[in-house]
Amino acid sequence: MNDHQNESDPNMQWPKKRKRKEKKKDKIRNAKVKDSPADLHGMWYPTVRRTLVCLSRLYRCVDRPIFQGLSQEALTMCIQSVASAAQAISAKKSPIDGELFQIKHLLILREQIAPFQVDFTIKEMSLDFSKVKTAAFGLLHKRKRLFSLGTNNALLEFLLEGTPTVREQLVDSRKEVDKQLKSSCEAFIQHATKSLATPLLAFLDKGQVFVSMQTEVGGNVTLAQQPFARADIIGQIVQETQRLIKNKLPVIQRSMQLYLANRETEFILFRPIKDGSQCRHCTEIETLPHVLGFCQHGTLIRNTRHHAIRELIAKSLPSFYEVHQEVHCLAKDGSSRRVDIIAIDIRNDRAIIIDPTVRFGTAVEQPAAVHEEKKTIYDPRIQYFRDYYHI
Repeated sequence: MNDHQNESDPNMQWPKKRKRKEKKKDKIRNAKVKDSPADLHGMWYPTVRRTLVCLSRLYRCVDRPIFQGLSQEALTMCIQSVASAAQAISAKKSPIDGELFQIKHLLILREQIAPFQVDFTIKEMSLDFSKVKTAAFGLLHKRKRLFSLGTNNALLEFLLEGTPTVREQLVDSRKEVDKQLKSSCEAFIQHATKSLATPLLAFLDKGQVFVSMQTEVGGNVTLAQQPFARADIIGQIVQETQRLIKNKLPVIQRSMQLYLANRETEFILFRPIKDGSQCRHCTEIETLPHVLGFCQHGTLIRNTRHHAIRELIAKSLPSFYEVHQEVHCLAKDGSSRRVDIIAIDIRNDRAIIIDPTVRFGTAVEQPAAVHEEKKTIYDPRIQYFRDYYHI
C-alpha cells in the first residue's frame, strides 16, 4: 500500500523525473540540440505550472480588481502546495533536496509573475474576539450586578467592552514569495554548512560558551588550557572537517545542478557556503560589526561590557557630581526609558545625561551621528528631569 502511494505521489516522483531529464539533456547536448520551452515547462511542479497557466489566461479576461483577488488566493495556495511538497521530499530524501526543490519553484513563481502589471496586495478584514473572552469572564464574576440600575450594570459593561475589533491586514503575494524564498535559501545554506563542517562548528560553539562564561565570572583560565582545545584534538577536528568537505561537497553540488539547472543561481547560493559568511548563530552575514554589535548570541557579553563601562564612568566623575545610574524617566508623549547615568552638579544645579555607547567604527562622522541620535532620544525627556530633580 505504502509502496504504491510513494510511486504515484508526484512529490516523490519529481526528483526522479528531474534525474531522467538530466540524462536526456546530456544526450541532446551531445547532439547539439537545445531544449524547447515546452519541455522545460513540463518539468515544473504541477501546482506551479497550473497556477501560472491559469493566471496568464485570466489576466486578459477579467477586470484588474477581480484578477488581483484571484491571483492573491492562487499564489497563496500555490506557495503552500510547494512547501508541502518540499516537506514530503525532505522526509523521503533529505532536507537539502526539499529546500532546493522549494527554491527552484519559488524562483519560477517570482520570475513568471513579474510581467503582470498589477498590484498583488489585497486588504483582508478580520474580527478580533479577544475582548469578548475577557468581557465574558468579567460578566461571570459580576453576576450580582446583572440587573443593577446604575452605570455599573454588568450586562451593559459586557456589551460595551466585549465588542469585537475589526482588524485590517495587507497581504502582498509578491512579498510572500520573496519571504519564503529567503527563508528557504537561509535554511539550505544552514543545512549545507552544517553537513560540511559539523565538527568545526561544534568546537566553535563550545569555545564560545567557555569564553562567555569566563567573561561573566571574571576568570583568568584560557581556552588553550581546556582539554577539548588541545592541539591534537583541534588537529583531529580539522581533519574530520576536511574529510566531510571532500566527501559531501560534490554531492551537494550535484543536487544544486539537478534542481536549479542555472549556473548563476548555483553560484549565488553556494557563495555563502564556500565563504562561510553566514553567522553561526543567526541568518545574517558574519562580519566583525555584526558579531560585536548586533548578533543576539552575544547580547549577554555586550550588556556585561556596557555595564562595566558605565560603572567606570560613574566612579571617575568628580566628587561635586551627584551620580544616579539606571534612572527611569518619561518623555512628553508618555513613553518611558532608562538613562544610564545622570550626573547633577551640586554647585549650580545643572545636570549631564551620559549614555555610554560602544559601536564598531565605520566612519569618521560616526561620533557626531551617534550624538545626534542620542539627542533625539533624550531631548524630549529633559523637562522630566528638571521637574523631578528641581534643576
